[in-house]
Amino acid sequence: TREDGGPIRIKYTWSQKVSGVWPQESNPLEEVAQKARVSAAHIRGKNWVWTITQYDSTTAAQPAKGRRYSLYFEDNGKLQIFAPCGGMKGKYSYNGRAISINMNRNLLSGCRKNETMKLFIYDLERGRTAFLEDGKLQITLADSGGVMYFETDGR
Repeated sequence: TREDGGPIRIKYTWSQKVSGVWPQESNPLEEVAQKARVSAAHIRGKNWVWTITQYDSTTAAQPAKGRRYSLYFEDNGKLQIFAPCGGMKGKYSYNGRAISINMNRNLLSGCRKNETMKLFIYDLERGRTAFLEDGKLQITLADSGGVMYFETDGR
């Protein structure tokens, strides 16, 4: 809030010729912040399927068509990855915003040569924040390195 009691408004312009005003008229800053923070219960017990990792405006990685990489967050801070070459286990911590993921480094023999799996794990371990938007999980990467996007498959 400004000294005169009015709302804070931020005007921005990107080099990609995108401009606007933030926050939008209908969403006070407090409402936006509350929506971004979700409890760990919102991400646990669901199979999150990786759709794409967007590194910048021109660079992205995603699984090949018909290939599926997914995450399953368990109640006890354990994480499972399911991939075409097999599965892996790891650990995670999540406080409603910050996320930390550490995978067991022993890749199954079928995954050792799978470059997509290696990149998927590398990016997961670089994850710093996680939030839900429109029911989709987004994990932001360290050092503004990009965003991983996941959708639930209903399982």
